[in-house]
Amino acid sequence: MSVIEVTYKPYKEKKVKSSKKNKKSAKEESSTNDNSSVSSTPNNNNVGKNTGFRYPAYLSEEEVKEGLENGSLIEGILRVNQRNTEQCFVDNPDGDGHNELLILGPQDRNRGLHGDLVAVKLKSKEFWFLHEAYRAKYKLSPRFPHAKYHRISDLDNCCSIVKEKHLIKSAQVVAILEKNASRRVVGHIRPMYSSTAHFIFVPVDSRVPRILIPIKRAPTGFYDRPQDFEKFLYLAQLQEWEDDCINPRGKLLDNLGKAGDVNAEHLALLLVNGVDVREYESSGIMKDLRDRLVKLGVEYIEVKSEEVVEKEESEGKNKKKEKNGGKNLPVINGRKRQYRKEFDYRRDFRKEVVVTIDPLTARDLDDALHIKRIKGENGEDCWEVGVHIADVAYFLPIDTEVNGWARSRGTTVYLVHKAIPMLPSDLCEHLCSLNPGVERLTFSIVWTMDDEANILSTWFGRSVIKSCSKLSYEHAQDIIENPKKQFAIVELPKIHDEIKIHQIKKTITNLNFIAKKLKRKRFGRGGLKFDLPKLRFDLEQINKDEKGNLSGTWIPRGLRLDQRKDSNFLVEELMLLANMEVAQRLYKYYDDRAMLRRHPTPKRKELKNMVEKCAKLGIKIDSTNSKTLGESIEEFTKVEQYAYTVAPALNQLLIKCMNFAQYFCTGAVDGPADFSHYGLGVDFYTHFTSPIRRYPDIIVHRLLAASLNYTADPGYSVKQLNGIAMRANSTKACAKMCSETSADIFFGSFIREYGGMEVVGVVMALFDECFDLLLIKYGIVKRIYLKKQKFLNRIYHGKLTKNGPVTLVLWFNEEAKNYFSGKDETMANNKIRREECLPNLDKKIDNLLRNVEKMRRIKKVMEMELW
Repeated sequence: MSVIEVTYKPYKEKKVKSSKKNKKSAKEESSTNDNSSVSSTPNNNNVGKNTGFRYPAYLSEEEVKEGLENGSLIEGILRVNQRNTEQCFVDNPDGDGHNELLILGPQDRNRGLHGDLVAVKLKSKEFWFLHEAYRAKYKLSPRFPHAKYHRISDLDNCCSIVKEKHLIKSAQVVAILEKNASRRVVGHIRPMYSSTAHFIFVPVDSRVPRILIPIKRAPTGFYDRPQDFEKFLYLAQLQEWEDDCINPRGKLLDNLGKAGDVNAEHLALLLVNGVDVREYESSGIMKDLRDRLVKLGVEYIEVKSEEVVEKEESEGKNKKKEKNGGKNLPVINGRKRQYRKEFDYRRDFRKEVVVTIDPLTARDLDDALHIKRIKGENGEDCWEVGVHIADVAYFLPIDTEVNGWARSRGTTVYLVHKAIPMLPSDLCEHLCSLNPGVERLTFSIVWTMDDEANILSTWFGRSVIKSCSKLSYEHAQDIIENPKKQFAIVELPKIHDEIKIHQIKKTITNLNFIAKKLKRKRFGRGGLKFDLPKLRFDLEQINKDEKGNLSGTWIPRGLRLDQRKDSNFLVEELMLLANMEVAQRLYKYYDDRAMLRRHPTPKRKELKNMVEKCAKLGIKIDSTNSKTLGESIEEFTKVEQYAYTVAPALNQLLIKCMNFAQYFCTGAVDGPADFSHYGLGVDFYTHFTSPIRRYPDIIVHRLLAASLNYTADPGYSVKQLNGIAMRANSTKACAKMCSETSADIFFGSFIREYGGMEVVGVVMALFDECFDLLLIKYGIVKRIYLKKQKFLNRIYHGKLTKNGPVTLVLWFNEEAKNYFSGKDETMANNKIRREECLPNLDKKIDNLLRNVEKMRRIKKVMEMELW
């Protein structure tokens, strides 16, 4: 798919046709006078203080407060374009057709960093910019000057021909209200030969400017052999950024290891994203929580690992007396008075066929399910369907330090090779995890449904369960796909409490029956479906410590895709329904103090651009609402020719148009019209089903418990709930970034280990010197730079017109033929090919892409015609 990316560029300034000396002076003049031309990562010669340069002074707190109140200032999160750091954006809250405000150049950015909460001032109209997509249209007007201009103000009286909806509003940062995270940055160090006082820290993240660090902080031998330090990743902290200094100042904190090393890259990833990696056990904060748990009746017993037991047996030690190597783990003793009393307050599901369905390697089991046939009020056959969620809030008092840590962390961070848990292992792996064969305290939602999954009644309440089996998605899928299969005992996990295999099979089959009905109804309401591939790696731990134990270096040995099947959708549909039901209950009871989750409608301009470009490619997209949009995308998954090319590309384009889902407090937004979840097509939604790994779920549990009179009102104010929601949004975004980057790190490691692979790609966007390519099988978009390709020397692409798509032509140089012939004779003779995947593609180019030799012969002719 060839789509021109819509970029927010101002008019190109006039080029100075002169000598190199004049060009240099023009550039220096532009650096001090023109906001759009100041580089956010200047050359070494320009760093440091500059008497001719100064950032605008920030407004005082009083001025900012007054401006936000009277509407002259706008508050928002600063987002820096990673591919063009000159461009920054802040969401426009006015809803006037301009989704974003453009902040162009370092002076308007005014020392703000990506993720900072900033106050911005809207610039007057003459400083707005013309959208690049409409520039060609206006150049056809005789009233539009033929010279190249930069801003609307340069057009004098001719700007009246430009419609306001085709402009981009611009703004300037006037204050930083809240700095993002700790200002810690990962990057490389470079010598600064023009200065004897500092060296340069070059961040890996292009959105962060280069940092000046005092020379006394440089590693020993750095200036003698700087090339020896280029391969290492360092951690630095940005400390200050004065208004008369082009670059910020900071200090070097640590050497993280070699760039490309899996452990070093992950350590850098976690530090930069502010992920709290402290261990609960070593922090000293567990004593208070454990004292509280003991009062609830929790017992701590010593449990030894299999390795310790085997070692003691081989050495002939008395295990009863020897305690070294053991670990005290919390357990629930149902015979204790405290628990007998607690069980009496709860609805008892311990005799039901309750199962958990999770990934094979899961250790924190949040949810369990049951289903059975019952008689309705009028004697009709109905279904009783139960969703049981770990009652984490019961074990986590609000006033404990552990609760404070959990609130700050916000979520568990899942990397490819490990997880950084939100809660200590006492809770997430033992007391709260719904492990099989043990009694667990839960918060349940139980529905009475008919055969069409229509809800006849709903019950919310605290409960106690005893899961009979820990099934994986693979086990459940095997049961769904093979309903008549006679499973051997060894084919399924251990089944507890004399439950039979046929009972497990019946439970899974019936749950799947109800889940399919729920899914059909949800998509009928307008739910969207984003089936993006998810990578799974088979890992091997290779390094050993001094004692011979495996120590931490992981190598990917295999790569596969995580395929979502009926067993995944079974769990998903019931969890979604539970979240929706709880959301409605909370809003009905609390009104302005409910913690919900919303998904705003898509970015209007981006969605409109996508629809228009797809139309030019012969792809019709109806974006009237989420239902029509989902149906339009779904149509392409039904056609074999497009299911594995067009559909994945459309999904990627659609995701770019989407806003992020957000936690919010109902009292902090205007009203129910702003509560809805666009992607799910529902009016009320929250997160209730994963309290072990998400802090907002714990808040929801506390509120729900109070609404049912199990506990006193936790007393959260609107301001407190909104603060928790904002923190959770931030930590969730960071966790998502870490998970995706971790997969990228291991994917790169896999490619380095086993060499390249041949994959089908779809061109998503074209630029002068590069193009974006979607690797369909893996769902990864990579930018292909011409200069970095061994055999490419030029890219040509035509204009996107109403008659058809862009044509992409790649010129291969002379080395290509020799390389291909050396690698594979058939490739040299036969293979430079393009897979057609879109309707109405121009077939004439196919004749030019048959083999390397023909491309070489026509190269000069094409250059004469097109360049």
